[in-house]
Amino acid sequence: MYFTSNRPPAGPPGHIYVSTLGDDGSWGPGVLVPELSSPFVDQRTAIRRDGLEIFLPSTRPGGVGLFDIWVSTRETTADPWSTPVTVGRPVNYPGYTTGGPALSCDGTTLYFTSDRPGGFGGFDVYVSTRRKLGEHKREDEFGHRS
Repeated sequence: MYFTSNRPPAGPPGHIYVSTLGDDGSWGPGVLVPELSSPFVDQRTAIRRDGLEIFLPSTRPGGVGLFDIWVSTRETTADPWSTPVTVGRPVNYPGYTTGGPALSCDGTTLYFTSDRPGGFGGFDVYVSTRRKLGEHKREDEFGHRS
């Protein structure tokens, strides 16, 4: 289970932790995931069902807006995560793209909230789709907004 916390050793503003389910059905201690965490706000993960791709909103620099969605991948669930990269446009935009992304079971639809122009005001829910995923491969970034 991946989750956000501001607990030590990382402390505020919020970083990514993982807890593993034991054979006895109890969850182990939360362990910081350094490759997904930064000195900035990192939160609200959405992981693909095969465990090879994870999305997280972050205020880290290098994105398109003030709070962007970033993605990280790995070859196997035993491997460390890659350095997160922004999913870019059109998902992210110069304002806030946040709201804890949610990923469809087949990994082709990403749901998120944004305060971009053209909505009903405040944070509206948006959807972006991509081609079907190949086995153990990350396809092109999300591209269609509806």
